[in-house]
Amino acid sequence: MEMLKQVAACIAAQFGSNCEVVVHDLSKHPDHSIVAIENGHVTGRKVGDGASHVVIEQLQSNATE
Repeated sequence: MEMLKQVAACIAAQFGSNCEVVVHDLSKHPDHSIVAIENGHVTGRKVGDGASHVVIEQLQSNATE
């Protein structure tokens, strides 16, 4: 997980302050899955927040396949 956090920081640095990069730990409850976030000001999300509806929909889609 630490490597993913470092990759997120690098991606955000590369693309600038308007690029939000989020790392989720989906092995836990989706309501608190954000374990790292860069440029969270873009959406107002922070560490400890839940997955977006896009992530939830993808999880549900994969579960039905």
